[in-house]
Amino acid sequence: MDCPNGHGAMVAGRRYCVCEECRHRVPLGPVEPVLVRAPSLGALLPSLPSTVALVLDEYAREADDYLALHRMSGALEIVARFLTVAALTDVWQRRVCPEDGFPEALVTQLLQHLERPTLGSWRVLVEAAVAAAPGEGTVPGLAGYVRRFADALGGANADPLQELLPMRNALAHGGRLSETRVQEFLAAHAERFEELMAGLEFLSEEAGVALVASPAEGPARLLRGLPPEYPEFDRSTLPEGFRQAGPDRMLLVTPNGVLDLCPLHAYGEVMQVEKDQLVGQGEEAIQLYARSDAAAGVDYTALGSRASSSRGKPDWETRFAEVFRLEAWRSRVEVGSALARYTFSRRMDDLLRLFVGRDEQVAAAAEMIDATESGVLWLAGKPGMGKSAFMAKLVRDALERGGVGHRQQGTHMESEVKSNGVPVPSND
Repeated sequence: MDCPNGHGAMVAGRRYCVCEECRHRVPLGPVEPVLVRAPSLGALLPSLPSTVALVLDEYAREADDYLALHRMSGALEIVARFLTVAALTDVWQRRVCPEDGFPEALVTQLLQHLERPTLGSWRVLVEAAVAAAPGEGTVPGLAGYVRRFADALGGANADPLQELLPMRNALAHGGRLSETRVQEFLAAHAERFEELMAGLEFLSEEAGVALVASPAEGPARLLRGLPPEYPEFDRSTLPEGFRQAGPDRMLLVTPNGVLDLCPLHAYGEVMQVEKDQLVGQGEEAIQLYARSDAAAGVDYTALGSRASSSRGKPDWETRFAEVFRLEAWRSRVEVGSALARYTFSRRMDDLLRLFVGRDEQVAAAAEMIDATESGVLWLAGKPGMGKSAFMAKLVRDALERGGVGHRQQGTHMESEVKSNGVPVPSND
């Protein structure tokens, strides 16, 4: 097939003929799934959101066993991200007041895991997000499936023949897998993985769920299954607040309502940084959040395109910064930690005013700490005997020598005195 713009023969891909000169694409026609593995998923793929369907299709078509494990791991990653994005958006949209942010427990996890997420990070985030929005939520079945999904992933240090996350880690970081190990992994996980993915039917057309790209300019499109072109979607069928054209939106439409997944999930032109400039690549794709950096910007995984990654559009990055106030959260945590240290020091000062003498007893306690095999010394006694003042003196002496860590929890002072590098807690 020749390019209609006069650039000669086009290159045939799986779904398109593409001109390498001007990047014009011509669809080859409807895709008929030819599934090498996971035939049970064949009927489900056309009804799932394309974000999920595309990666499951890649797994199901893969004939090579070693590459099939990589396709399995890729699908787990994308599904984990999609579930997390839906759960976080549900928490965000269910705020009581527009000025409210995410719950503090969720903020803590976002600070730890959002900027450079691994598959294990996504598991932590999706569980925290579901816990922050109790009840059925906007996506029926999401909370129950997340529990099942997280259990199947397991922990990073578990047996890779028993749980999916350690298998993925062995595949990604092991450097090499023998053919015997490949077959062991497939025998252990293929059926389990395919059953887990079949559980995504709660996101299917039959469940009343649709993924709709609603850009600021141009028609809305239904992102379902594996079509060569995504059909237009009638915005008038959406709730009133989502019918207008702008800004860019990625809408997850469910029987319980609509979630706008942007800026973590979007649809638009693939953008790449070329010579320090953001340059459009002439093709549109589904884009799913991958990582972020305050200086470099927000990166997305591109799905259904020649490119595998994309830089977010400037307005997506602006919205990301508005929702995920990472620097403000980080500053608040740092201020809180500094205040706790200040409060602890003030508390020690108050206690030391009550402490007169007994230097020999404090020194003896330090020697006992050094002498114990465990490095732990418990101080016990009746209320009012001065245990807190004794601990304050012990900690202050250790501070003056160097090597002490301390914290304040609840209404009780707890200290970790490091004598010869060994932490020593107080039960006062």
